[in-house]
Amino acid sequence: VSTLYVGRVIGKGGEMIRDLQARSGCRIDVDQNVPDGAPRIITYRGTRSTIDFAKHLVQILCSEGGKEAELPLGKAIRKQIQVPGTVIGKIIGRGGEMIRELQSKSAAKIQVDHTGGGVDASHRQVTVTGT
Repeated sequence: VSTLYVGRVIGKGGEMIRDLQARSGCRIDVDQNVPDGAPRIITYRGTRSTIDFAKHLVQILCSEGGKEAELPLGKAIRKQIQVPGTVIGKIIGRGGEMIRELQSKSAAKIQVDHTGGGVDASHRQVTVTGT
């Protein structure tokens, strides 16, 4: 992948690459150990169909206007859960450590709504996307 798009594929804090993995069910690794300016090598691990879908998602992101593109869910499922606000800190963890671990172990993307979009003020909406 061109250096122009590698940041878009990885995303802030690895959020986009986790999303791509959750949508495709495929493990995606970007090799950062290359000379400055050289294209990055992406390694895909999964079944033929999950790899093909992951490559398709990366191609969408690396196209003109790909940053704003609505990516297809593929075989992934998106669930929204109402969680008591009192336990959100436990889900996120210190410095986001717990939510990153949950995402890593489950290969799902977990998003916590910080806008207060729960059923009432005492609940928060948590969105889980994965296969």
